[in-house]
Amino acid sequence: MTANVIAVRRALPGDLQRIWDIRFRNDIDGETDPPVQGPIPPFLPHLLATGDVRVAERDGELIGYASVAARPGVVYLTDLFVDPDRQSASAGRRLLESILPPDEPR
Repeated sequence: MTANVIAVRRALPGDLQRIWDIRFRNDIDGETDPPVQGPIPPFLPHLLATGDVRVAERDGELIGYASVAARPGVVYLTDLFVDPDRQSASAGRRLLESILPPDEPR
């Protein structure tokens, strides 16, 4: 992979810990006394099993993720998080382009 190229792919079960790390870092960003990060919460494996979860990688490092859920007649974005240290590098845009179907109601 060429340096600084952001690749997007479907998430795998082995990605869940890094996905949780990214989500947690975003949740506590700016906290002066953040809580200790616990284990992977049940909603993340559920998203992986029932929705569409994509991850963004740059130079082999997972830097963000997005997920959508489909219900009759609509697709909605459930998550979009990029590692705070990797934001503003187009990962969020690439994830949205990859995961949101262009012809489905949102």
